[in-house]
Amino acid sequence: MDKRFYITTAIDYVNGAPHLGHAYEKVVADVIARARRSLGQSVFFLTGLDEHGQKVQQAALDLGQSPQAYCDSLAVQWSSFVQSLGLSHDDFVRTTDARHQRIVVALLNRLHATGYFYKSAYRGFYSVKEETFLTEKDRNPDGSWDPQWGVVQELVEENWYFKLGEHQAWLVEYIEKNPEFVQPTNRRNEVLGFLRSQKLEDLCISRPSSRLSWGIPLPFDPGYVTYVWFDALVNYFSIPAALGDPAALAPLGSPAPTGSSLSVWPADIHLIGKDILKFHAVYWPIMLHALGAPLPKTILVHGWWQKDGAKLSKSTGNVVDPLAIIGEWGLDAFRYYVVRELGIGPDGNWTDDGFRVRYNSELANGLGNLLNRAVNMLNKLGIGEPGQPVCRRNQTLPPSQRSSPVRAIRFGALQSGGVVPNSGRAGTTGDAGDC
Repeated sequence: MDKRFYITTAIDYVNGAPHLGHAYEKVVADVIARARRSLGQSVFFLTGLDEHGQKVQQAALDLGQSPQAYCDSLAVQWSSFVQSLGLSHDDFVRTTDARHQRIVVALLNRLHATGYFYKSAYRGFYSVKEETFLTEKDRNPDGSWDPQWGVVQELVEENWYFKLGEHQAWLVEYIEKNPEFVQPTNRRNEVLGFLRSQKLEDLCISRPSSRLSWGIPLPFDPGYVTYVWFDALVNYFSIPAALGDPAALAPLGSPAPTGSSLSVWPADIHLIGKDILKFHAVYWPIMLHALGAPLPKTILVHGWWQKDGAKLSKSTGNVVDPLAIIGEWGLDAFRYYVVRELGIGPDGNWTDDGFRVRYNSELANGLGNLLNRAVNMLNKLGIGEPGQPVCRRNQTLPPSQRSSPVRAIRFGALQSGGVVPNSGRAGTTGDAGDC
């Protein structure tokens, strides 16, 4: 069986509000997926939600709900958001899914059996807001803690650790020999700079269930639940494995089910934001290497959005609501602008005036006129009956008679950084996307 092109987005924290950054990342992944399909390539596109953790547990408790009921209600909102973006994703993962949890347990058991985990006492500081341990290096020069950490507590507790540090030299060598592994180049250099200048500490992979019960229990020590990295990051791997991909099941020591036809692992692109680069380019490859699983081909890192030159912020009202933009201007206009305005790598700046200018000059006057002229040309060539949408009409013809200009126009628009105006899935405003 032929391997499908496999692209993922980061999974979003379920109790965060969907914003421009989420929309941008998903639309970029969708454009890449559609471009690959337009070239005749089979694609598997995954997105989803991270639903475990202390903040989710506390938010549910504050509302008098169970964590599962709380996540279920929010998942409906996120699913609606994804649908509003017109994505062509093949699967939507939730880390509360039984299929995901089953693979996480299998992976944990495998690494525990091969000696990659150990239990040790920890004394130090913990950020409740960020759900992470801190060290003295995280303090400000005056000894205080940065406000980004919120309330910082001193903790003494036992936890389970993953032997991350012993793979540091291997990872440096791997990234040096595989320059496409982290892109763009400045992000690759950032990872290498970090690995060459700092000693990797072993990674805490658990939380005591007495402090955090909302997580996947460690199968070899039920007094603990799995911490984020061996839960959330594993989603990229767990869904192919759960669907029967032999390349994902083999490192777990599991045979592929009879008749399995799915082949997607390893991922071709993990598309992520720059703020989670270390977790994906350091923790994740070492986890896979320890498991004996193939690594993803490319971790593609995008920048952040600003608005009017300032940081996006709810508290200051400096926000962009993707759904409001889509409601006023249409889905295709929104998709086109975010991909056209912000290439992969640098930070971008949203301005309402810039949006209007691109809409009028490029979509209406540029691509819109080009598409109309192309459609008229195809009609004059006598392809199909007048009045029928060109792309659907094109599909009714024998392969030898189908017109290549439609496909060329569509892919060209994707290559230029957007989508053909009025393209998309059912419920959008036109038929060009049905090619």
